[in-house]
Amino acid sequence: ITGIGLANSSHPMNVYLSNNFLWLEVFGSATTSLTSTEIINGLEEKNLDSSVYILVLSSRVSCTIFASAANFSDSFPISHLQLRVNATGQTYKTLANTPVAVGNFAGGHQWLHPVQFKLVNLSNLRAAPGSYQTVVTYTAVTPAIGD
Repeated sequence: ITGIGLANSSHPMNVYLSNNFLWLEVFGSATTSLTSTEIINGLEEKNLDSSVYILVLSSRVSCTIFASAANFSDSFPISHLQLRVNATGQTYKTLANTPVAVGNFAGGHQWLHPVQFKLVNLSNLRAAPGSYQTVVTYTAVTPAIGD
């Protein structure tokens, strides 16, 4: 594998619930390179160089952030990629083709959190040398009114 690129979906999102508001914005990118020597020597995990940040603005509404991504390729499933929103108590979550909860945030705050990525289970990776990319999509979900 000569290079891995990870681009993010940067999209503002407004959700209006009575006098409450929620805003989600994601920006930045993450990349890394793997060498055959690293794989041969048994490297199991590798951190990506990430400049990805999630900005959450909320009046009084709590929210859950979900992330999903397509496979890098048929031989390089997205399950080899994990992310962690660098916030108190958050752990690495394995990405999937369907949304995975990656963070819960209480209302009444503004957050700008870095997002860290790592490749895992590299000894099981069977992808051919080359460059691979995917787009991570983030979604903020608020509880229903009255919850």
